Amino acid sequence: GYKASVLFMAHFDWSIIKETFRFGFFEMLGGMTVAAGGALEIWVTQNGLVNYSETWGNWILAGNFLLAFTVSTNLFDGIMPAVSEALAGGYKMLSQYYSVQSYKWGAIASAALAAILLVVAPRFIIGSSGLEFQRAAVLAIPLTIFGSIQFLSWLGDAIFLGANRPVFRAAMVLGEQTIRIGLMVLLLAKFQIEALIIAYFVGILARGLLAYFVADK
Repeated sequence: GYKASVLFMAHFDWSIIKETFRFGFFEMLGGMTVAAGGALEIWVTQNGLVNYSETWGNWILAGNFLLAFTVSTNLFDGIMPAVSEALAGGYKMLSQYYSVQSYKWGAIASAALAAILLVVAPRFIIGSSGLEFQRAAVLAIPLTIFGSIQFLSWLGDAIFLGANRPVFRAAMVLGEQTIRIGLMVLLLAKFQIEALIIAYFVGILARGLLAYFVADK
């Protein structure tokens, strides 16, 4: 007895449209900030790294192993909607439980991957690419450790979005990129490729730890 036309009607008003666009704008802004930071990073390193092509080639080769840690993001795919539903229903403690379990298993998964890669990655690089990429094998060690702490930021993003605070995510991403690029500009001339490692670690730790305490608040 129902009409099919009801399926094509817009059952929402302007307040929902504004809320949706506000959420989507800041969610998009966070992604755009990451892309802009990556572009600035290349621009800064091109003008500051000695023997740029060789050094950057080793950096990229070592950094490819960071993709392994995106496996842990699968653990967080359901956190945003889970936290959102819990908070919308007034179950604050349930949302806290979801968050705590996510931090726990994110840490376990990341640590397990890091333990494997710290052993395998340097040997794999030498074995597959040759001794001329020995520098990449050395860089793979700190980059693997860096990868193991990325889940702090990823999880913080999911919690902020689930709590309908996309502006917090955008602000955290902007802060991380500002710290990273700023440290590269300051340290690159003196420390060269080690400056990137310092900038990566300080940026991701600042964002991850701040996101943890802000999410808790």
